[in-house]
Amino acid sequence: MAMRLLWLLLLPILSIVAARHPELPFWDPTLSWDARVRDLLNRLTDSELVEQLSKGGAGTNGGPAPAVPRLGIRPYQWNTECLSGHGEAGPATSFPQAIGLAATFSPELVEAMARATGLEVRASYNDYSQAGNYSDHHGLTCFAPVINLLRHPYWGRNQETYGEDPHLTGVLSAAFVRGLQGGDLAANRFALAGAGCKHFAAYSGPEDFPVSRVSFNAIVPEQDLRQSFLPQFRRCLSAGSFSVMCSYNSVNGVPACANKRLLTDVLRRDWNFTGYVVSDEGALEFAVDFHKYFANRSEAAVGALQAGVNLELSPPGCPDQACIVFEHLHEAVAAGRVTRQQLLGRAYPLFYTRMRLGEFDPADSNPYSRLRLADIVQTDGQRRLSAGLAAASFVLLKNADDFLPLSVGRLDGKRVGLIGPFADNMTLMYGSYAADPMPQYQVPLRSGLARVGAVVTVWRYCLDGVLCRRRNESVLLEAARMSDLLLVAVGTGQLVEAENTDRRNLSLPSGQDRLVRSLAESPGRWPPAVLLIFSGGPVDIQLAADPRSGIRAILWCGFPAQEVGVAVAAVLTGEMSPFASLPFTWYSPDQPLSSITNYTLANMTYRFLDEPVGSAPRPLYRFGQGLTFAACRVQLSELSAPVRVARGAALDLAFSASIPGSSEYSCLYSAKAYLRPAPGSRIGRNPRVWLVAMRLIAWQRGGRLQQVRMHVLPEDMQLWNGSAMSALAGDYELLIGDYFDDGCAHCRLRQKFSIV
Repeated sequence: MAMRLLWLLLLPILSIVAARHPELPFWDPTLSWDARVRDLLNRLTDSELVEQLSKGGAGTNGGPAPAVPRLGIRPYQWNTECLSGHGEAGPATSFPQAIGLAATFSPELVEAMARATGLEVRASYNDYSQAGNYSDHHGLTCFAPVINLLRHPYWGRNQETYGEDPHLTGVLSAAFVRGLQGGDLAANRFALAGAGCKHFAAYSGPEDFPVSRVSFNAIVPEQDLRQSFLPQFRRCLSAGSFSVMCSYNSVNGVPACANKRLLTDVLRRDWNFTGYVVSDEGALEFAVDFHKYFANRSEAAVGALQAGVNLELSPPGCPDQACIVFEHLHEAVAAGRVTRQQLLGRAYPLFYTRMRLGEFDPADSNPYSRLRLADIVQTDGQRRLSAGLAAASFVLLKNADDFLPLSVGRLDGKRVGLIGPFADNMTLMYGSYAADPMPQYQVPLRSGLARVGAVVTVWRYCLDGVLCRRRNESVLLEAARMSDLLLVAVGTGQLVEAENTDRRNLSLPSGQDRLVRSLAESPGRWPPAVLLIFSGGPVDIQLAADPRSGIRAILWCGFPAQEVGVAVAAVLTGEMSPFASLPFTWYSPDQPLSSITNYTLANMTYRFLDEPVGSAPRPLYRFGQGLTFAACRVQLSELSAPVRVARGAALDLAFSASIPGSSEYSCLYSAKAYLRPAPGSRIGRNPRVWLVAMRLIAWQRGGRLQQVRMHVLPEDMQLWNGSAMSALAGDYELLIGDYFDDGCAHCRLRQKFSIV
């Protein structure tokens, strides 16, 4: 502890001592990036190189990367979180959790959120580094986006993902990278901030049950690896992400952060990735302590370096430097087991990244260096974006008899009862790795509804929070007597599903379940009720979903963050007509699920779900399912697409979209294109249907006809041929619509075509 305090005291001094040396070539902005990086690296000693590789953050002096005062190089902090806003870093605007943004099916909206986050990350770095503060979460390089698949509904980290589909996840992750980094690096001299696609590669549960992630070995068939777990990473990295993070688990017997096949053969040889690989926090230590793959930390250091790791993020519990695996590279270099050339190769992308972020250029040449926290955090524009994204992310799952929207006039003066543990607890509205809440800018449900004229009362049914083990049954009766409308706010929260915490079933905590059942089972006994669900995935609401239940409407809200009150009021009153759709399958509670440890994806996710036979259980809601208001219901027509496509060629299609009549609302619609093999021609374990394109269509208070075009890339039509992914000749169907169910009843347009 004393050494840690001493280090923090020295940081401001080191940043002052590390004055620029403009006579050194790596400071010369007229030289190429490559020449500058190589000049810098060649001036570092072997010991200095090791320290740069071992200081990725966390642990006892696990970061920042140390200054090199004799060269004018300052410390640098790699450990920064920005999944849905600048996380755990002090003042920041919070945005909806990733799974909610995925429900928009809109790369444009994800890019806007990431851009807004990048501006705050840069402003924070400018302010903190100017003060000599290089502590965790105040750097420029983010450990985001999370692009693992929502493969199983029990996984605790589903909320951090972009859903269960590789195409959706890949497209949204690429948009995140573009937004966070400030656009195309080929067109811009400096990056706004740095993205990191994680967790590479087959990592999507379990966290803690039935086995811990730090020792779990995912047995992944090559077909599943290639068609489900790798495509989104390739897309994310092709957008220009500076880094990728390797995961905690083993993949087919080899820890991901020691897996040469993944980190070198796939990433660097097959995909030509030139960025850096950072270990997840403590993953190198866990390869020794839990996976038992290496006998000691010295072996782990050499093995991980040679496999392809550039930077270690050490565990927070490290008591000393000897705990940090890459610190043992010092002895490996001395013993000749690691060469200087290997150190230089691993350090190159680290300093290339810092160069592209502008660290070694004059501040006045970088427009981002002028950003300050006071000028960007919680501005009107940032807060409007947060509110708009939250409202856009809500999925309308039920709307009996078009109960919604409630016009402002219908709410003005009406008595609205808020009940359930999420009714007035803003802490529960944030997902994992969220920005630190700023209470003065939060708009709870009560406040948002009051702004549209409702007279709001919060009723405390759950006496002990989200777990709701103790409850006041009489409150429900009183709330019913005193309310014209009940808003029932239930869900999971970080106590039920989060990093290190898997779910055991789909049930809501028992008291919450009882509340929902009471309202659902006795229609007519209660005032009209709208169910608001705050969760990272499906929960058991089967009774509420029944058309005959007392629940009139259901909104899935994810974790919408600080503007939840504004967003819910906007949707309830029709200011925002919902258009979002589920980025995951909402399994029914009686539907059989495979083990969370089974990575074959057999009969899991919409792409591989077997069609139920007879009365067999079906999903409660489907991937891509979501309602809109009656005034915004879209008609699709006139599909135009080729009937023959050459193997390896793209597919271009067009169709018309309109809203009959004239709508008083501004309407949005997310059109989706799917492919499926023609009936009877599905090959092996390939998907029975899969998403290949999506497009957000907007109407400004009118339903005029729009021509919509989509472009399907060759790689999105590929299937497994037994040894690799390729376009398989055969007959297929192109399906345009919302979601795919048995018999394709909700496919709006369809056309047969052949790949030849």
